[in-house]
Amino acid sequence: MWSPPYFRLDDRQRIIELMRTFPFAVLSMSDGAGLMQGVHLPFLIDELPDGSIELVAHLARANLLHESFDGEREALVVFSGPHGYVSPSDYQSEDMVPTWNYVAVHAAGRPLKYAEGAESELAIRRLVDAMEPGEGGWRTEQLSEEKYRGLLKGIVAFSMRVDRLDGKLKLNQNRTVSEAGNAAARQAALGNTDLAEMILSELEKRRD
Repeated sequence: MWSPPYFRLDDRQRIIELMRTFPFAVLSMSDGAGLMQGVHLPFLIDELPDGSIELVAHLARANLLHESFDGEREALVVFSGPHGYVSPSDYQSEDMVPTWNYVAVHAAGRPLKYAEGAESELAIRRLVDAMEPGEGGWRTEQLSEEKYRGLLKGIVAFSMRVDRLDGKLKLNQNRTVSEAGNAAARQAALGNTDLAEMILSELEKRRD
């Protein structure tokens, strides 16, 4: 992912934190016919004992993209955080143009299907447990055995060891403190509070 130095995010733990905060991402790769395909999925982000990162997800078996998950073909998973339009009126300088603030993480690797059975079931249960509230949340055990087995037949679980990881925070870091503050205020007024808070967080770092 191309990024000027002032937008590039090199803090690995911050990148992992962003992926876990915004786990719904797009996996893009070439299918068996050589056509680029994309699928929107929630991901688990695991930090392994050897220090590497592994993504875990599942998709519908009817989506034949899973036939490309052989551990050899490369895929790109794109995580997106808060984003929003930036108006030239937020700037004090003249002759400025509109732009867009956003947060993004790119993770590249080679997806590999889990073996059917216990390995796939564990991945599916972990995904449910991660997304559901801890106390009183829905669990797969609430399904009848027949329904649960039918569910398993309809999906394919997989993992992807991350080979390349890039993060980008485009949050007015190249503008003055006042201009970045104006951009944050506009986003807050529009109800885009997550983006406003991230812009302000970057401002605080500059003031420290």
